[in-house]
Amino acid sequence: MSVYYRFKFRSIFSLFLLGLICDVSYFSYYFNKYPMINLLFSKRKRLIFNVRFLLKLILILLNNCCKLVLKYQ
Repeated sequence: MSVYYRFKFRSIFSLFLLGLICDVSYFSYYFNKYPMINLLFSKRKRLIFNVRFLLKLILILLNNCCKLVLKYQ
């Protein structure tokens, strides 16, 4: 059980890092390619980026808490 949840946590953490790299590269590409988009929509896009980042972080924390609960049962 603990090995499975440790593996699951590592895979979700790697997916989180991959998604974070994709998000950063996506936004930096479009902000550099189209500066007018940066001027017009930067606040909204950065808000979306922050919300997605927080959701991924919450997912990791919930998974870690579930792993600890199952470990001590």
